[in-house]
Amino acid sequence: MTSPTAALAALLGDAMRIPSFVVDWSGEDEPGDIARFAQRRADALGLGTFVWTPTQQDAATSGAARGDAVPRLMTAVDEALRAVGGALSQIETGADSYELLVTRETDAEALRELTIDNQRVIPVAPPAGEAAVRERLVTVVCPTCGAMNVWQLPVPGPEMDDGDTCSSCDRAFFTPEGDALDGVIVEVDDLT
Repeated sequence: MTSPTAALAALLGDAMRIPSFVVDWSGEDEPGDIARFAQRRADALGLGTFVWTPTQQDAATSGAARGDAVPRLMTAVDEALRAVGGALSQIETGADSYELLVTRETDAEALRELTIDNQRVIPVAPPAGEAAVRERLVTVVCPTCGAMNVWQLPVPGPEMDDGDTCSSCDRAFFTPEGDALDGVIVEVDDLT
């Protein structure tokens, strides 16, 4: 494991102090939100001049379907950050949003080997030479209370089971074997 710099080690002593940015899975609130966050963090970290243009924004999002633009933007912004010594990482929260961090590139590896509040920090794109992890989005609208429940799971990976319940009313959705209970409609979308 790479040792973190003194500045990162100090932040890790109080993980809540590491500035992060949350973006919804469906897209940025305003075009350029991710890049503006990266710019502010690059400035605060004393990295080189981070450059992001409307042309880069358009190239990353051109032809992207709803939900596809954010992963493309994260990869493109990470590449631009690496050009100035930074790295974009994601906190794996299990939510249907992305929580992003910007660190020095030299700290990214050390940070990604840690678990913070039972959540891992992962790269926004696979390292060079590694294949992207395939994932699926499992969505269930609770037939009892109407709450939308979403799980993002690796493929291959764990199947749904009787431990997967509604986040609002705790209604069970699946049998121990992973079959949907009566009245439960499951939608599965391949993300990669």
